[in-house]
Amino acid sequence: MGFKGMPTPALAFLVASLPIIRVTLYTDQNMIYMIFTNSYFLAATAIAGFFLMTSNFPMFALKFKDYKWKGNEFRYSFLVISVVLLIILQVIAIPFIIALYLFLSLIIYLSNMQYD
Repeated sequence: MGFKGMPTPALAFLVASLPIIRVTLYTDQNMIYMIFTNSYFLAATAIAGFFLMTSNFPMFALKFKDYKWKGNEFRYSFLVISVVLLIILQVIAIPFIIALYLFLSLIIYLSNMQYD
């Protein structure tokens, strides 16, 4: 149960978070600020997002059939890690949460390939 390609809302959250991060980090102008405001990074993010949205790469959905741990380990792990990142990093956590979503989808895909 999941998606083929990156869901549009996930990419929309990522794109919408970048200007907010820029405003949030403007006073610090640290390494994260320099990365998120770099033109090459923004162009690469747009291109990667386009390819991820139109790909056939399977990605997990946050839909639950039941609320048991077994069978929902990745969903619960994703939600807990996302909440912790939001508490610690606030709005800066959004790109990291999207990266976590991609990473967990890749792990699920590779583990399913192993058992097929």
